[in-house]
Amino acid sequence: MIKILHSADWHLDAPLSLRDPAQGQILREHMMRIPGKIAALCKEHDCDMMLLSGDLFDGSYAADTLRTVQNALEDAAVPVFISPGNHDFIGPDSPWLTERWPANVHIFKHPVVESFTLSELDCCVYGAGYISMDCGALLEDFTAKHTTTHSVAVLHGDPTQVRSPLWRSLFPIWRTGKNSPLVS
Repeated sequence: MIKILHSADWHLDAPLSLRDPAQGQILREHMMRIPGKIAALCKEHDCDMMLLSGDLFDGSYAADTLRTVQNALEDAAVPVFISPGNHDFIGPDSPWLTERWPANVHIFKHPVVESFTLSELDCCVYGAGYISMDCGALLEDFTAKHTTTHSVAVLHGDPTQVRSPLWRSLFPIWRTGKNSPLVS
């Protein structure tokens, strides 16, 4: 069995402009602990890989925030797969293209699904990245084609949005609560 840690939507360096300055500073300090806590959880639970499905940053980012994320992901000591989201999309100035990332980090840099094989886990990881705030359907025309025993995908998105490719199939289930993984 493969153990996977999944996380998303850290929104590091978010402006927090609707908070009073003291409250914003406290929240910012707590948010900066997220990468280290995620890496520690990964180790504590002996995970085989980490999937990060976007919006780790909230647009622009500070150099110390970037270093914190890079160090935490390296410290996790497992393969890390990142699918950039709409707030930290792949653009000319994005950290996904301009910065050096640890060797264990793979970033999906295109708006079409790509694959990466982890032969040691007999697993194929699929992913794609947003290239703008309002990216098109990343799963359009996607078909999994792998020869590994296991396959997993990482994408950023919200299937409850009408424009989502998943909305038509999932919304009726969520609306009624029948057979929904969200309703116990």
